[in-house]
Amino acid sequence: MAQSQGLQRIRRRFNSYLPNYTTSTDDTDLSWYAIVLPKVVLFAAILLVPFLGAFYISLHEWAPLAQSHPFVGLDNYVRLFKDPIFWNAIINTAGYSFALLVFDVPIALGQHCY
Repeated sequence: MAQSQGLQRIRRRFNSYLPNYTTSTDDTDLSWYAIVLPKVVLFAAILLVPFLGAFYISLHEWAPLAQSHPFVGLDNYVRLFKDPIFWNAIINTAGYSFALLVFDVPIALGQHCY
């Protein structure tokens, strides 16, 4: 299997820092997986696990102190999209984000230039 250009660039850069050390160009070199593995584990622990837990809770009728949490499927989402308060919150969030983009970002970039 051929190496990607990005991987070749990384290996060349790594070799330039340590000229006496040669890296293996073999595709079966597992040391590169050891570099990526901590990032994948952190991603799963910090982002993916809570996301999946929240999605699981959203499919149930959930009360914190209840003994049982019956499965309601997508009913919670149907009620959410029918709720006018939800759409009002979406409009407010979009307006706030647009205002930040139009006003705050150019001001912050302008201050950076001086």
